[in-house]
Amino acid sequence: MKKLYLFILLFCLGLFFYGCEDEKITVEFETNGGSVVETIVVNDVLDFKLPTAPTKEGYKFVGWFLDSDLTQAFSTLGSDGKVKLYAKWELVIDENHEHKFVNGECECGEKEGEALDHEWVDDTEEEQKICNICGEIKESAGIITENIIVN
Repeated sequence: MKKLYLFILLFCLGLFFYGCEDEKITVEFETNGGSVVETIVVNDVLDFKLPTAPTKEGYKFVGWFLDSDLTQAFSTLGSDGKVKLYAKWELVIDENHEHKFVNGECECGEKEGEALDHEWVDDTEEEQKICNICGEIKESAGIITENIIVN
């Protein structure tokens, strides 16, 4: 009988210590085409620190999100056993951006066949205007190259 009580006691102690074990929290990162970010495993939410932001050529990292639709911004880690964070990116368009249309739309959001907004600058030496955005040249009659006094 003593052996049975000893067995039950050891069994209960085992369950007690097993139940007291810290539950680890696993954080996975989906970079959506950016550089790889390794999975992080922590014992306590207080130990969690976000990794260095990933990089993606031509894009600026906006932040981490809790959903793949990128609508719920991540702020703090909860005590859930497993979390997946999704990277959100913003396209960086430089002055030399060349539109590459796929299915009628460029990655910058420009739609094929849409008129571009031009930012015209006078080139007085050539008597023409040049667009700062797309480089289009337009002949310009009557560019004012000197001060005129109007009475």
